[in-house]
Amino acid sequence: MPGNVVRVYPASGAVAMLPLTPENNWNPTVIFCGGSDMPDEAWGNYANPAINTWDYPASRDCQRLTPEPADGSAAAYEQDDEMLEGRTM
Repeated sequence: MPGNVVRVYPASGAVAMLPLTPENNWNPTVIFCGGSDMPDEAWGNYANPAINTWDYPASRDCQRLTPEPADGSAAAYEQDDEMLEGRTM
């Protein structure tokens, strides 16, 4: 993910598929928001993180991805508006 933001459990952010409409030719686009950009060493071992995760801010970043662009180009993340507050699980 752009910015090294982890968006899967345990640093889950929010993910949603935007509406499929005739205007977008029923082409799916997924938006990913939130998560965490903790550095690798902060994740710790498989038992506990190496830092107090309550004190580490969640990401406000949002990215869009259209897996199969209508123009045939390669799929690429596109920066979207940031959330007002970070979100993580």
